[in-house]
Amino acid sequence: MPTPQTTPYGSWKSPITSDLIIADSIRLGEPTLADAIYWLELRPKEGG
Repeated sequence: MPTPQTTPYGSWKSPITSDLIIADSIRLGEPTLADAIYWLELRPKEGG
């Protein structure tokens, strides 16, 4: 069994990136009311 290593905080590369966290999120922005309600959807996973 390998011996556990202790390394300083922040010295290792995390597999969790900000792109990974927001990839499946949908953000709604700029709601507008003009005879109906409109908004913009930001979908990072779809390139928008």
